Amino acid sequence: MKKRVCIIFLIIICALYFFLKITKHNTVTINKHNINIEIANTPELREKGLMNRKSLCKNCGMLFIFDKENIYPFWMKNTYISLDLAWIDSNNKIVEITTLNSYSPENEIPAYTPNNKALYVLEVNNGFLKKNNMKVGDTVIIRYTE
Repeated sequence: MKKRVCIIFLIIICALYFFLKITKHNTVTINKHNINIEIANTPELREKGLMNRKSLCKNCGMLFIFDKENIYPFWMKNTYISLDLAWIDSNNKIVEITTLNSYSPENEIPAYTPNNKALYVLEVNNGFLKKNNMKVGDTVIIRYTE
């Protein structure tokens, strides 16, 4: 009987561990607003970004994580959502914000090159940053698991 109770207890502990690990959310917090983020931390994920998406939930975004602080141009190839982009430096401060319009096959796809170095770039729905009073100089709290 004791053996059976121990086994059941271990199964419950393992199930809880995996449940908590799976339900951990990657988030960015700016001015007390939480944004659920997808992580793009490899060259392949950064290249794909939000390509071919038709929508993005209102409190969602993608965080591009680079290996070092630098100037990182972005473009909207096959990205069908207009986006706000926030460049974030190694001190977790927003150093630049811009809006990029959605991709259209008829239009040229220019790359936007920021004026400031960044370690991270956050993409969210167009208008999200302004609506939530997020601006250059704001501190960004980043929580994610690899």
